Order: sequence, then C-alpha cells, then structure tokens
Amino acid sequence: MLGLARDHAAKTARRHLLLCDGHVPGGGLLHDGRLLLDFHSFPLRVMEAPDAPGAGPLHAELKVGFSDGLYGRSKGGPAPSGWTCDHLPYLVELDNWGVSRQPGKAGAGGIWVYGYDEITWQYYDRYHLPVMHTETNIRQGENGDEAVYWLWKEWANVLRVRNDGIPVVGFTWYSLTDQIDWDVGLREANGRVHPVGLYDLNREIRPVGRSYKQLITDWGEVLPTQSVCLSVPIVPPSEYEERSAERQRSDARQLRAVELASGESG
Repeated sequence: MLGLARDHAAKTARRHLLLCDGHVPGGGLLHDGRLLLDFHSFPLRVMEAPDAPGAGPLHAELKVGFSDGLYGRSKGGPAPSGWTCDHLPYLVELDNWGVSRQPGKAGAGGIWVYGYDEITWQYYDRYHLPVMHTETNIRQGENGDEAVYWLWKEWANVLRVRNDGIPVVGFTWYSLTDQIDWDVGLREANGRVHPVGLYDLNREIRPVGRSYKQLITDWGEVLPTQSVCLSVPIVPPSEYEERSAERQRSDARQLRAVELASGESG
C-alpha cells in the first residue's frame, strides 16, 4: 500500500514525493530489512519525579529507558528515499491522556504529569505560535455519558486557555467512528471494538456525537467573529521579536479585550 501511495505521489504530488510517519511503539517498521517509514513518531514519556531535591508536585524528568519512550529505540536501515541510517530520525509528542483524580498533585498516572493548561502554556511560551486541540476522546462506558462529560470538559479547557490569551485555531474529537483493536496498536486482529467514536461502526450516532453537533451549533457562528487567531501573526519563532509582529500582537490583544468586555456587558 505504501509503495502504491509513493508511486502515485511521484507522478501527481507537487514535489513528486510522499513522506510517511507513524507511531512505532516497537521502534519502527521494516520489511526485508528496509524501513517502511520516512521518520518515526511516538509520544514523549515524561517521568513524574516529585521526590527529587527541590521538586514540586508537578516536577518531571526525561529519562532514557523510562516506560516505552522512543529514545535509543528508533530502528535504522535503508530508508524509502534511498539513504541509510543507524537510527531513523523521529518526532515526539507531548501526549496528555488519562484522567487525574487529584489535579495539581503527584500520582496522576506516571506519564501524565501535566494538564492541558500547563502543556499549552509551555508550548506557546516557547514557540509563540497558535495551537490546536486535537485527538481527544474517552470510551463510552456503562452510563453512556462518560464521553459527553469529557467532551464538555475539554471544550471548557480550550475556552480557558483561549480566554487567557493563547490563540487556538481548532478543536477536534478523535475519531469519527469507533476503533478496533486499539489496545494492541492494531498489531493483532482480535476484533475488539473501542467505543470512542462520534459514531459506532453501524454509523449510528453516539451521545457524544450529538453533543459535538450541539457544540458546533452553539459556537459555529460565534468563534469565527471572535477568533484572536484572525489577527495573531503566524510567523516563525525567529521573527517573533520583530516590530511588525509585535504590532499585530498588540492589535490582537486590544481586539480580545473588546471581545471580553462585550461578553461581560452582554
């Protein structure tokens, strides 16, 4: 399949090539000793370390060999583009999933040290670029409303960081339909259904799907006219300090102040 996609891209893509990556919990995918992907991806595994000297409850460390992190495990070999490496370059994500029963305290679950607010502020403080909340979900459980509550909780988080001044360009639920064999990363064909979609596999809408539609109905006409992202300059971090970028940020802050004042008076 990858070969067919690459052949098609060679003829039709703007730059006549296709770059593929994927989550590789095993360190990479090879066939006959050749790498199948152009680069690897996997969530960053951050280790809670609240007992370190001078540490607080949210102190964390990056440690080689902790959990199933990709550090030192990215497989190498001949790459699809023709070059050979000992370890294929990879991307890491600051993943944030799981539910803490004690927010602001250690013991959230080992690799889930930071909440959405903290992660987003760290990102924006470093890169000064807009953010997008993607791929959130939780299983629909026995009550049938677990995913609904999670959707509105995450939406509240997005509004919180947006109202605090971080430009947010989007919000998505993952995925459109339920997943199969997600617990083993699709490595085994067990046929286990994971009820995390907006729709089930019979294309019947789930309660969270109805709530997602309601969210779009309630906010679809509001956000385009109140989006700070329409005014925030999307520039490389190297240009963040330039006068033109600062002038546009100042205009965006003034616009946001007017928006908030209008909301309070309304």
